[in-house]
Amino acid sequence: MRFKQLIWTLFFLLFSHITWGQLNTLRIKKIPFSTKNIQFDSLSVLPNSLIVRCGEQHILPQNYTVDYAKAQLLIHQKCADSLTITYRVLPVSFARKFQLRDTTQLYRVNKGNRDLFLIAPTVDPIELMATNGLKKSGSIARGISFGNKQDLSVNANLNLELSGYIAPNLQLLAAVTDNNLPIQPEGNTNKLQEFD
Repeated sequence: MRFKQLIWTLFFLLFSHITWGQLNTLRIKKIPFSTKNIQFDSLSVLPNSLIVRCGEQHILPQNYTVDYAKAQLLIHQKCADSLTITYRVLPVSFARKFQLRDTTQLYRVNKGNRDLFLIAPTVDPIELMATNGLKKSGSIARGISFGNKQDLSVNANLNLELSGYIAPNLQLLAAVTDNNLPIQPEGNTNKLQEFD
């Protein structure tokens, strides 16, 4: 029984040490002095947690400029020794871009207000009916109608005209129409047999 307790105690001590090491955000680095921007970490720095020392001398905050998001430091005074930086980090880098799509396709200088959000395709559009001798023209329309009794209907129109040769001795001439319009109360409907 004591052996099991000893194993569990060692396990919990080891596990707590591992998790404590992951939660510890305090970092201390020694870097050489430079008059240019010094990149000292890849994560963002917790604001007002930076302490900079030149050797044993403490450097005042007005003598350096820090960009907390990029973790960059610029020293304004001379230092003959190496710098010791003590700081805390955040778990992410706020200077990095996280994006699903490239927004340079949307925002361009030469776009006007009307086509501000128009995305031009970078590749040629896919031809749905790829035949060389066939001429195609037409339109597809979608619409929504609102009524005064809070009713809603969706309208759809398809007008397609095809003409040309689909085989060496086979010519096609077609006008395909599909109008899905709701019946209006003041309109009338006729059966197909009534048209001669």
